[in-house]
Amino acid sequence: MNEFRTILETLDRLSAELDQLRDRREKIEERRDQVRSETYAKLTAEYDSKVSDAEQGLEAAADTLRRDLASLKSELTRLTGDVELADQSIEELELRRYIGEFQSDEDFASLMAGEKEKREKTGARLAELRIQVADAEAILGTSTVAGSSQHPAVITDTQPLPTAIPHAGEGTNPSAGPALEDTLDIRSADELSSTVAAPGDANPMPVFGDASGLETDGGSSHVTVGGKDAPPAAVTLNYLDQTREVPIKGYPFTIGRSTKNTLSLKSEEISRYHSQIRFEKGKFLLEDLGSANGTTLDGKRIQRAELKPGGRITLGPAELTFTLSSS
Repeated sequence: MNEFRTILETLDRLSAELDQLRDRREKIEERRDQVRSETYAKLTAEYDSKVSDAEQGLEAAADTLRRDLASLKSELTRLTGDVELADQSIEELELRRYIGEFQSDEDFASLMAGEKEKREKTGARLAELRIQVADAEAILGTSTVAGSSQHPAVITDTQPLPTAIPHAGEGTNPSAGPALEDTLDIRSADELSSTVAAPGDANPMPVFGDASGLETDGGSSHVTVGGKDAPPAAVTLNYLDQTREVPIKGYPFTIGRSTKNTLSLKSEEISRYHSQIRFEKGKFLLEDLGSANGTTLDGKRIQRAELKPGGRITLGPAELTFTLSSS
């Protein structure tokens, strides 16, 4: 993990250095008619060389990240399978206990504790890997290759949201701080950026592309995941002293600071990929994605837990209440 973070930091540093060099080169051009031709030629040659070297360094770092990304995806596939096997083992133990195979509760508890510990460690590593893969794909998807006329656009934590979200029927008070629609971005089912996948799929999240596996019934809230109908659901968002209902139109329903999430919230207390709501085996699940400040459900910090109607989810300054509807 440390090596991976070092590569990301190197890309950020090289990108910033390249921006600075190109800015200086542009300033040289601005003063071209105000200095001697020899002075202009000397500094132009110097900074053209520096820009070229920086572009090559950035591309080399990007190549290293691409190789590491392939390795991370391979481990992601393996760990996804390990988590599914761990869940199956826990399910099997519970069934064996139900049919009376265990002589004592202590025998069952000992075996179950070992399986749950294994599942927790594997799940934590899986959540960490998902974030790393998402970070790497975001950077590689926006970095400028050597020779491009545009500056590198390595993703930053403060990049603006792409669109404003209509807030029909509700006004805003300028003195009350930023409007809710200025701090969040909500994607519809057709715009979902997370690939929907059933447990055990090779890449359940977060490859941002088509939402294959997701079915919607026209404009209704009917959703099918992995062949099972998911009841119509929504979260009521309480954020910046404002409230609004956000329908869940596809799974996983991801929440975080990055605009690649289904629900994006602009707050430094919320991680880029903070948490997600999933629908698996007829149940709703809330899962923390390795966030820095954690995910709280009904006042308790969780890694993965069943989400029931009325459940209160807290992420930094935002609170969401999970609800089911009959529509």
